[in-house]
Amino acid sequence: MVITEPGSSSPESDKRPLVLLRSATPSDSSPSKALPEAPVESLSLPEWNTSKDSVAWFTQLRKVIKSIIYRYCSVLQKALEVFEVSNATAYSHYHSLQSFLQATWNRWLEFNQRKSITSSFLSSCIFHDDLLQCLSWMRTPHKASKRLLGEMATLRTSVRSLVNEMSSVRGLVNDALARLEEMNEGHDMVPFIDLRPPVAFNNLTPDATDATSSDIKEHRVLDDAPTGDNESSSSVGEDVDTDEQILAEGGIKNWEDLSANGFDPLWVEGNYPGDIPEVIAEYLGSEERNKSIQVVGSNRSIFWLFGLNDMVKVIDDPACLLQDEVVLVPLGTHPVGFLLNQYVYEQKIPGYIFKRYERFFTFPPPSFSSTVVAFPLFNIPSQVTNDITRRRIPALYPLCRPQTLPETVLCLNMKHRKSTEKLEAQLRNQLRDNLDPESGAFLFRGLTRPAACLSMTFFLPVISSTSFDNEFGPGLYATHDLGIALDYAGLNGAVMVFKDTDFRGISVWNPDKEQWRILTASWLQIPLDDLRMPDEHKEADVIQGPLSADPSMAKKQKRFPNQGDKTQIACVSYESCKRLAASLIAIIYLTS
Repeated sequence: MVITEPGSSSPESDKRPLVLLRSATPSDSSPSKALPEAPVESLSLPEWNTSKDSVAWFTQLRKVIKSIIYRYCSVLQKALEVFEVSNATAYSHYHSLQSFLQATWNRWLEFNQRKSITSSFLSSCIFHDDLLQCLSWMRTPHKASKRLLGEMATLRTSVRSLVNEMSSVRGLVNDALARLEEMNEGHDMVPFIDLRPPVAFNNLTPDATDATSSDIKEHRVLDDAPTGDNESSSSVGEDVDTDEQILAEGGIKNWEDLSANGFDPLWVEGNYPGDIPEVIAEYLGSEERNKSIQVVGSNRSIFWLFGLNDMVKVIDDPACLLQDEVVLVPLGTHPVGFLLNQYVYEQKIPGYIFKRYERFFTFPPPSFSSTVVAFPLFNIPSQVTNDITRRRIPALYPLCRPQTLPETVLCLNMKHRKSTEKLEAQLRNQLRDNLDPESGAFLFRGLTRPAACLSMTFFLPVISSTSFDNEFGPGLYATHDLGIALDYAGLNGAVMVFKDTDFRGISVWNPDKEQWRILTASWLQIPLDDLRMPDEHKEADVIQGPLSADPSMAKKQKRFPNQGDKTQIACVSYESCKRLAASLIAIIYLTS
């Protein structure tokens, strides 16, 4: 234990150890366990004349910081328990709080294990962290009991009190740093200022535990969940997060409230409040065409409708690439998942958004660096032109594996148009000399460019939480309707074209109306009672049936969806996916 010798104030001086401490006693505690109550520490320092004095002071500082951090982390644990007993662990605030607790604990371990105390370390260690950040996530879940509402408010007050305590320590440390540097320069020192002893915080730890004990009790969940005698809080204010409730439960706000909250109205499943503006009308077409469209309107309004206020803020932020724009969402998919998956590979979504809403994504986001990669997932293969040409799949996708894919496919690059009817007519005209898309022997699959690339490596669906947004569950989806496939491809996607797919000898299930209602309601997660999946679901290789006509309305009203006029198929076994891959004859790429 030494203090470094006085020296010049060179740029390296802040890297020299001011104090060297003995190693801290290892702790078995972790943020996943109930932390022992930190005992009250008192501190009476001798004259600040020797290195031993300074070492003693900084050793005591460890104990003071430990007391604060243990109590602070206990508060965060209790806040997490509020979410747990409210069955709200799907809330993103719960996961953010959980990650923040772990990050804070790691910062404490970094401080506790540090032996070489330098000025640069002291100016950036844990007592400089923004410990008030957690308050934005400590919001009582919707429908939590009044008792839990009051408990969360108490926990927020405790956080503010502990942060004030840490702020006082930070001021004393800054004073200590100045005095220590003066001593290293040879100045005589006056007695050093004492650290205030930490305040006991008895309410958040079930039992007092000696700080040296290695018997750490496991994290416990509150036993008194809301009951009939402890009514849920009906007040909606800053402490109750209704948007988080909507997001966690896959719900939707009332679209009739859009205008009252400053958002543009949406065209939803054929309904619009008033005259349809031109910016929306140009995405619509004939009555038959519109049957395959779920939503048209402002992306900002859609994100608000489904509780994604962070995305609204991103759109409103002029520093972000994503802007308010009119978009089209087809039937058979969740609007949020559909839009986020498009925006992520266009690199319009900040990294923190991806982390918060990653359950909506079917593939990881692209790298946000300018590094050139060998086989980019997001580009149209360079061999593809505005004319129909036949290309070898391995030349288009060097990462492909043969599987049952053909050796070659027809390729075409086309400019996207807002009117799907006009785009479809143009595409059919270009394909006419090479294909006959009117023959009815074709299936079309709209997808993103990354999904097209991944399919060439392994022709299987990507399983993710968004599989629940597909009406027949996880599978490779296709349709006889080219317009629907173009809608799924979006602004910068692709359409795979299959011909004469051979499903002979495998199980193709065409559910009747009642079976279809149970199947779609189950996979759309509409909360209905006594749903029993038909036995045919277990054995099917291919499921074929109508797209739902009103999935958003069905979710909102908690009822069965109605059948639409358009048909989709889902390949839900390895064998059916192999058959579909073998029938691939063309890939159409779209560009904005």
